[in-house]
Amino acid sequence: MDISNQSTTSSTSLRNEAWLKRMTLLLNDNVCHPRLSVRWLAANLYLSERQFSRKTQQMTGLTPNKLIREAKLQLAYQLLYNQEISSVKAAAHRLQFSDVKYFSRIFFRRFGYHPSTLIHRVK
Repeated sequence: MDISNQSTTSSTSLRNEAWLKRMTLLLNDNVCHPRLSVRWLAANLYLSERQFSRKTQQMTGLTPNKLIREAKLQLAYQLLYNQEISSVKAAAHRLQFSDVKYFSRIFFRRFGYHPSTLIHRVK
C-alpha cells in the first residue's frame, strides 16, 4: 500500500472540490450579469479557456456553455416558482436571453413543461 499516493490523491481531490466550489460561487453570483461567459469565468479562475473547459467537463460532466445555461435555467425555475418574476419575458431578459422563444424551448427541454405553465401551476 502506497500511503504517499493516497495523500496525493486526497489533496488533489480536496483541491478539485475547492475549485468546484469557487467556480460554482462565481457562476451563481454572476448568473444574471451580461459579462458572464466562458471567457470571463476562465479568466476569473486564472485558467485559459481550454483548461477551464477541460476541468469543467471533468468535474461536472457538462461543457462550460451547458453549465452556464443550466445555472440560468435553475435560477429561472426558482424565480418563477417563487413568483419573484411573473412573466416568461421578464425571466428571459433578467437571465440575459434575448430570445424569449429560445428561452421557453430550452426551459421546456430541461424541465418538461413551459415556464408559463409553471407560473399558472403555482398560482
